[in-house]
Amino acid sequence: LGDERCPGARGPIVRLDATGPAQASSCRGDTFDGITWPEPTPYGTTVTLGDVRCDVESTGVTCTNTEGHGFTLARAGLQPF
Repeated sequence: LGDERCPGARGPIVRLDATGPAQASSCRGDTFDGITWPEPTPYGTTVTLGDVRCDVESTGVTCTNTEGHGFTLARAGLQPF
């Protein structure tokens, strides 16, 4: 049975607040809560939500908070830093 909080499992979920490290979740989904992305999202796009900035590049989406914590999400997987 799938997780009811995450219907339509498609990829990893990660949480990144304005401070503190990124936290991966066992929940799966395909949304960024609170961020509206252009579709398709062109490489070179930067999206900011509060104190979190996400850059879309050919290597993946990298999101960073004010403390320099964040993650890169790419086809190869999720890499928190």
